[in-house]
Amino acid sequence: THHDHPLCFECTDALVETFEGKLGATQQEQQTYLAFLAELQEEAPDLSALEEEEAGLAKQLAALELQQAQMDLEARALQHATNAYEEQLQLHWELFNECFVQTHRVWETQAALDQHLEMEMEEVAKLNKTNILNEAFHIWHDGHFGTINKFRLGKLPSINVEPYEINAAWGNAALLLHTIARLRNVQWTRYRVVPMGSFATVEMLPEGDSFALYDGVPGWWTGSKYDKAMIGFLHCTNEVMQNELLRHHPPHPIPYSINHDTIGGLSITYTSNQAERWTRALKFLLCNLKWLVGALATNPPGTQSDTPNSSDLPRDLMWC
Repeated sequence: THHDHPLCFECTDALVETFEGKLGATQQEQQTYLAFLAELQEEAPDLSALEEEEAGLAKQLAALELQQAQMDLEARALQHATNAYEEQLQLHWELFNECFVQTHRVWETQAALDQHLEMEMEEVAKLNKTNILNEAFHIWHDGHFGTINKFRLGKLPSINVEPYEINAAWGNAALLLHTIARLRNVQWTRYRVVPMGSFATVEMLPEGDSFALYDGVPGWWTGSKYDKAMIGFLHCTNEVMQNELLRHHPPHPIPYSINHDTIGGLSITYTSNQAERWTRALKFLLCNLKWLVGALATNPPGTQSDTPNSSDLPRDLMWC
């Protein structure tokens, strides 16, 4: 400290002691620092070794940086491959979805076709069970008259049947008999039925003489040509039935036997015959035609049956 006035001896001595004490402490601290510095200098590594270690670490760092660069390249390549794979995967799923939709449509179409086929098969089965001739030529009865497609065949004194209706009935009967003969490959021998709507005819073989099964003149019904036409038709019917019996053995016997101009013991001619008996004979004729229709349904064309004849008539012929 600075003093502006002289010190006494006591104060001077005290001050000197104080400074000497601080000097001693400072010197001791200096010795401690010097010893610590010497110790540090002894423990400090060699600089050349550190430089060599630094150079080695630098080489390792350069190698790691090169490896890092290679890994970056590989990572970019992998990323590129991943992107390509994802694009392919996306395309795959798009194709899969498209195929799935198409497959679903095919399934729907297949299901619809299966359903349509099932319906068609049911329809075919139904048609196979259907007697087409019976549907096309429905033979039944109306009181004393036999009918074909609702046209009455015959006449009675008490019931007037117009000639056009009888002509139509004969035309349907002629077409039916001609169709059955064609289906069974029957070869006519003496007469041949020629269906022409309501103007059907019967031709005699081999001469070719033609007899009409029609006319609109009331007096015609007693004509001999009309009788010959009916006799010829009856002969043709008998040929078809005998062929059926011989080749196909139908399960039911013929309802009414035919012998020249008679059927079931009744003459089919109109001349010198009673109208009631003639009408009944025509009804018997339609019954025999219906028997042929049933026989054809039992043994369709192309088949041959060995089934023996039954002694009973089919239910739809009970009215005969």
